[in-house]
Amino acid sequence: MKKTVHKIPLEQTHSFSTLLSDYLSQNDKITSFAHYASSADGLQKCMTQSAFPMEKRKVLQEVLKEQYQGLSVAEPVKVHLESIISENTFFVTTGQQIHVLGGPLYVLYKIATTIQLAAACKQLMPDKHFVPLFWMASEDHDLEEIDHLTIFGKKYQAELKGKGPAGRVTTEGLSAWINSLPDIPEVFKTAYATYGDLSGATLYWINELFGKHGLVTLDADHSKLKQQFIPVMEKELFEGISIQAVRDQTTALEGLGYKSQIFPREINLFYISSEGRNRITYEDGKYSVLNTNIGFDKESLSKELHAHPESFSPNVVLRPVYQEYILPNIAYIGGPAEVAYWLQLQKVFEALHLHMPVVLPRNFAMVVSKQQMNKLQKLGLTPEDIFLPEEELKQHFLSAKNYVVPEWQDVVLGLDELWKAVEEKTLKADAGLKDWLAAEKHKVQKQLEIVEKRVVKTYEQKLEQEMKQLSTLKEKLLPGGGLQERAESFVSFMINDPDFIDDIVSSFDPLDFRFNIVVYED
Repeated sequence: MKKTVHKIPLEQTHSFSTLLSDYLSQNDKITSFAHYASSADGLQKCMTQSAFPMEKRKVLQEVLKEQYQGLSVAEPVKVHLESIISENTFFVTTGQQIHVLGGPLYVLYKIATTIQLAAACKQLMPDKHFVPLFWMASEDHDLEEIDHLTIFGKKYQAELKGKGPAGRVTTEGLSAWINSLPDIPEVFKTAYATYGDLSGATLYWINELFGKHGLVTLDADHSKLKQQFIPVMEKELFEGISIQAVRDQTTALEGLGYKSQIFPREINLFYISSEGRNRITYEDGKYSVLNTNIGFDKESLSKELHAHPESFSPNVVLRPVYQEYILPNIAYIGGPAEVAYWLQLQKVFEALHLHMPVVLPRNFAMVVSKQQMNKLQKLGLTPEDIFLPEEELKQHFLSAKNYVVPEWQDVVLGLDELWKAVEEKTLKADAGLKDWLAAEKHKVQKQLEIVEKRVVKTYEQKLEQEMKQLSTLKEKLLPGGGLQERAESFVSFMINDPDFIDDIVSSFDPLDFRFNIVVYED
């Protein structure tokens, strides 16, 4: 289906933080919190300072080839997997929790931006090879955030059985649930029927949908990758290397008026056992795993770390560090909250003598169907108008219909002149009536406001049906007053348009930070 893309400034949507706006505008007070600018120049500068040990490349390639065994691998992915052991190969990465059936639209937008940024990097630096990577947040254990989706405005809830890292949670029962949903694409049905855990199922459908675009997917919950990360985990367990670094950076950001996104612990690691993924704490010379009877002294904990590194899991503070430690990565694509918390981590990277990647926001978008576009046009509006605050949108709509609310400025000025004359004559008679006159003037002003509201109400009554259509349309495009991309699943759009994913990928420009309005034309 044919689509056109309109672009508007992020600020026009009234949906993004000051921090993001300042960061993208290269405001000096915020750019110092990142190692590289969010721009083509930043990418090229990062590239000149990037190097990655060959032994780590070999381990990464080995793990990825193991995880891709049994899958139908598209040629672009094959090329990328073979290229990993080249010193000229680097990654462009995004990450996300492994939502059942894919999750909201913004998951697709993250992936599409990452694919396009890898291509843009190749144009900027043709002597290098760039791999778009999706990092499955398979160790996240907040199942309530991934067990549901919204299709055509209706929420559907799955029952996930198990606890601990989401990637290890069984897919038992999901096939029957998925088959009860309306028109789910076969790729998802196959994924959850074939694979026994969420990581396997997620890798399958991502590869099927995005493999032709060269997207590589990694499940970093792997003993060989964790083995490499042991030195950092030792520093965290026994030196507490990250907490003060994050606190210092957070204090500096908050001092500039920005809000914190993450809050560090004394130890920013979890321990994975049959009882789930639980925090490690330290008190009185002993290490304990919360909500369990598991405990260690320093010596036994060190032995456990070296023997079973896969049992240790970084939290939000150390997850980005883990990513950069095991990947030859030059850029990370994230949502607004992720951009903010990466900026809290600069001093953690510095404490570990690591460089942050270039941190870029994903592309943002709203999809408008042909039917919705036709309704907007009949109402005399454009998709951009939907972002206006409620009252402004109402006034704009009335203006478009030539139902212009009278301007009262001339009346008010005339009233002021009239009232000066009234005051002059009255106060000559009795100066003590000054307060009474002010109260009477206030009453007249209030009456003018009542008249104005009555005129608006009259117009609204005349256009009642169209006003209802406008409210319904705004709710469809901005559900609950929030962005469509955070509510509606991309499965909804796949059902109606088999080419939807490919069209979104081709529509995005990762270095254009304006908001995309994707309009169907047929």
